[in-house]
Amino acid sequence: MCAVNINKTRPVIFAALLFAAVAAASDSPLLFATAHAADKESAFGMASGGQPGHLPPGWTVGKLPVLHYREDAARKRVWILAADGVHAYALGTRKEIGHAVLKDWIWAGDPYGCAPDLVLGPDGEALVSSDVSPTLWRVDPVTFAVTRNNLALDHDNDKDVGFSGLAYSPAQGAFFAISHFHGSLWRISPLLKSAQKIALTRPVPGACGRSAVSPAMSWSRQQPASLCVNTERGARQIRLAPDLRSGEVVAGSCMIED
Repeated sequence: MCAVNINKTRPVIFAALLFAAVAAASDSPLLFATAHAADKESAFGMASGGQPGHLPPGWTVGKLPVLHYREDAARKRVWILAADGVHAYALGTRKEIGHAVLKDWIWAGDPYGCAPDLVLGPDGEALVSSDVSPTLWRVDPVTFAVTRNNLALDHDNDKDVGFSGLAYSPAQGAFFAISHFHGSLWRISPLLKSAQKIALTRPVPGACGRSAVSPAMSWSRQQPASLCVNTERGARQIRLAPDLRSGEVVAGSCMIED
């Protein structure tokens, strides 16, 4: 782990680096889980204790807590994000078909914020965020090779911007990300090189998934170009402008796409 200049104004980064150091020194995967991981969910065949079904018993009984779980029905596989990286399993057989270690992946999570997110792209690739750094890790769906992408931000370079929520828009061919700490929304460039801040009528802090299968952010079923965000203070809807450069934040629940 590289040396980083940490001062008292950045306790979250310090905590994340401590987590990373402990993980690197451990002989076995650390069992991190978000504060919401115990929620009961019925979607995706959830097992008791808030863990997804369709996985080997070691996962479903809680020995290896799942941070996030995403199903790719088209390719008959499920992806899970855990403290030791990303795993892919075949639907039905529960056979592991791939595991990717995320080099230099740091995050804070509970109790400092929310866990990083996992989202699937148009070609079946998996993207993983950090909640304390504007960095995305891309996992190839065939080789499971990992590419680290450090995003150049067009704003807020004086802040520790990370992402607790990710969503992909097929209509726009782009990924979107939201910050738990700052409540800012970002549009990611197609090549995962930069992030453009979207001007919101007000910030949406506290974005966090309620459980491993409940995303922090997803597209609304009710309105096109409208994002549903789960926050610690309830649901928020972000209605994006046609040019995707701004958005109106509206309080209240909205139907999230599966």
